[in-house]
Amino acid sequence: MPTRRLPWLSVRPRGEILLRAGLLAFFLWLTVRYWHPYYGFTRFLQIDASALAAATPALRDAPIYTYRDAGGYDGHYYGQIAADPTLRDPAEGGSMDNYFYRARRILGPALAHLLAAGNAVESVRIYAGLNLLFWFALAAVLWRLFPPGDWRAALAWTGILFTAGLLHAVRCALPDLPALLWLALGLGAVERGRFTLAGIWLGLAALTRETTLLATMVATGYVLRQQGWRPALKLALPAVLPAAAWFGYVRLQLGQDGGGWDNFTLPLIGWLEKWSEAVGAIGTEKHTLLAISTLLGLIALTVQAAYVLWVRQWNSVWWWTGLAYLGCLAFLNRGVWEGHPGAAPRVLLPLSLAFAVLAWRRRAGGGWWLGGSLGILGGILTLWFVPWESAELAAGRGRDGNFVVHIGAGFFSAEHHLAHVWSWGRTAGTLRIDCWPRESREVNATVQLSAITERPFEIRQAGRLLWTGLVPTQPQAVRLPGVQLDRGHAVLELSSPAPLVRESAASGRELGFAVHGLSLP
Repeated sequence: MPTRRLPWLSVRPRGEILLRAGLLAFFLWLTVRYWHPYYGFTRFLQIDASALAAATPALRDAPIYTYRDAGGYDGHYYGQIAADPTLRDPAEGGSMDNYFYRARRILGPALAHLLAAGNAVESVRIYAGLNLLFWFALAAVLWRLFPPGDWRAALAWTGILFTAGLLHAVRCALPDLPALLWLALGLGAVERGRFTLAGIWLGLAALTRETTLLATMVATGYVLRQQGWRPALKLALPAVLPAAAWFGYVRLQLGQDGGGWDNFTLPLIGWLEKWSEAVGAIGTEKHTLLAISTLLGLIALTVQAAYVLWVRQWNSVWWWTGLAYLGCLAFLNRGVWEGHPGAAPRVLLPLSLAFAVLAWRRRAGGGWWLGGSLGILGGILTLWFVPWESAELAAGRGRDGNFVVHIGAGFFSAEHHLAHVWSWGRTAGTLRIDCWPRESREVNATVQLSAITERPFEIRQAGRLLWTGLVPTQPQAVRLPGVQLDRGHAVLELSSPAPLVRESAASGRELGFAVHGLSLP
């Protein structure tokens, strides 16, 4: 049906291109904050101490960021599969909750393993940041699908790339993002009559996330009705056979099926429970913005589903795909819906994409776009808060590798001001240096020291004196020759016998000296 033009929302192509460029830069800024000179992008893996302790031996001492609080997420399972995508390491299966279920989603881990030339640790580290490349690739595909020209194209492009489901996949290194990329390419090829190519893209989607086989079934049925059985076969064979072969290998290698059917329940039960939970969280959830963004995301999915039901585009493969995933929405259980933002926005990304395509092509009114785009706030929030470790003093790249320095006993938590990091100690404290690669060698270190009042000071390693002298009240660099690394690790012992000085009546801390950083050449 015709819609009223909204002149105040009109966007000139040049302005829209600048807007999109700004959003690309914004995403880059959001994500590069997660990069660490020692850990790389492994913050995205969301692995906690218990999960790392259960990981394969090669990964337990690797430079992988570990969350001190309990609460790992699924991305680190796929990262561990990347270490050995052949599934032949017996220790790999014991490190995850459902090995068989995870192993079916092999394409991302296998690609990371290939890029790492088979190195187990580097495979995991590469996998952690692989979704950044997939996000920019999807941005390029969507640019072509929604070319600049009006505000609807801008909202369609932005609404997919910044929605909660997609950015949650980036934040936790999950396969939903690349699966959506392959799916978008596949359905686009179906529309252009490139059925074999469409089958290849959809085959990659199935190897990335097996739930995309639902879209393959829809596309095959659509082509069968429109073009006959030969084109449908051209699509179905490359889309299904690689996944069938891999699933057979998984079953043969691991001995059983991974299940996953417990993610479904009676129609609309999970959706209604999510509505009750999301509305109830407003005013009771401690993190109000998270509760609001979750409710907005639920409204967005509901609006998208309603639009797909309303338009009834029988001759569109996008509409049939949206309808299929609308059915998926109806049967998802509470476990898929719960949380902030929950797994449902990721599972239903094909529905969100179908909505964007249909709404853009039919020039839907502003109300549909407003409702369907409410998930953007939740998407931005998933990447907004970067984890910070209060015991980390310094990190960097040296001539022979990467390093990180942590404060130990005797120090207060590290303090920050812009790029400056320091930690106050009392009369004695320890610093732990971790280097990658794990080599036993001798290095020269430089440490920055200051004191609450000028005082004598010494630094030792395993009782061996490395440096002694007076430390002033202003930071000074102290060179430490001959620090011994034992398989990449070293512990320095810092001490001063001078009396402590109370910082202030308000804080009550008694201080002796401060460490302002440590570097390796």
